[in-house]
Amino acid sequence: MEEASNVEVPAVLELRTVSVSVGSIVNYVLPDGRSEGQIRPAIVVRKWSDTCVNLQVLTDGDNDYPGKDGTLWKTSVTYSEDKLPYTWHFWTPE
Repeated sequence: MEEASNVEVPAVLELRTVSVSVGSIVNYVLPDGRSEGQIRPAIVVRKWSDTCVNLQVLTDGDNDYPGKDGTLWKTSVTYSEDKLPYTWHFWTPE
């Protein structure tokens, strides 16, 4: 049996092995408001598990939620590779 050597691992698979921690910057998918479905950067402020975190989301101010001060704190947000609303995912270059 031949032994595999120099096997390239796709970047997507490498990202899945990265663990999220307090202070990590991730992407959050807005679930509602003017910018529903849009992606915003967020900082992990509490880690419940490798797939569930609390986030401080960096919004686009009044453009996302009119009349609000731009502070958006979301609790128990789960990870999704599919980038569904109210989920987070790792940042990847476009």
